[in-house]
Amino acid sequence: MTGSGPTTNAGRSVGLRASDAPYFCEAIISFAQRAIPFGGDIYEPWRASMCDAMRAGKHINFVGPNRQDVERGHIAKDH
Repeated sequence: MTGSGPTTNAGRSVGLRASDAPYFCEAIISFAQRAIPFGGDIYEPWRASMCDAMRAGKHINFVGPNRQDVERGHIAKDH
């Protein structure tokens, strides 16, 4: 067993760092594939639409344990 974070029932370390979380690489790839338009009059409308979308809960990646895993005992509840 590696790391000092919480463990799953299988004894694997889940860790407390984002890079230890499941789907971390997928979240980074998803984030990196979103183009940011630069120049002219296109950036500000894009920025405003992204801000509105994030306030609505879109374009946000959470890479930690989900509630169902914690409730089922797959991940320690104390972390």
